[in-house]
Amino acid sequence: HQNTTASYFDVAPFMGDYLVSNSNNDSVERRNAGDGSFISTFAMGLDFVQQVETLADNSVLAVSTIGANGIEGVYHFNSDMTLRRFINTQGIKDSFGEQVPRAAWLLGDGEYLITTSIGVFKTAGPGFTRLTTGTDAQFIGRLIPAPGAVAIGGLGMFLAMRRRR
Repeated sequence: HQNTTASYFDVAPFMGDYLVSNSNNDSVERRNAGDGSFISTFAMGLDFVQQVETLADNSVLAVSTIGANGIEGVYHFNSDMTLRRFINTQGIKDSFGEQVPRAAWLLGDGEYLITTSIGVFKTAGPGFTRLTTGTDAQFIGRLIPAPGAVAIGGLGMFLAMRRRR
């Protein structure tokens, strides 16, 4: 059965299934990896949810992009669907101007990178630090190079070092 009213934005693997952001009904849906069938609603009430990302501990980041103060922002969920942390992006608007948050990533220091329509920001305790400006930033995630790319890169470095001698 095809959902003709859905507006799917992003897909992330999650514990053998997939999480799919549906900006039409403001939810993140859990779907079967085999046939795409609906299993359950993972999260709801996320106005125009865009990026959804599964982290190494099976927690989930989802970004509500167009919403009122207190709704628009970054949602970090535990794998059992409970909310771990909410980052209200109103502080970015208050400090740097109107923006639309699009994606987020948890950093090793416990802070978050947040991409927006006006640049990239990092949480800094209760506030935000601007990292780039003039960029309509989109999704962010881990880069996993293909093994062949790593070998080619290593060969290129070897040849460059050899040439300098």
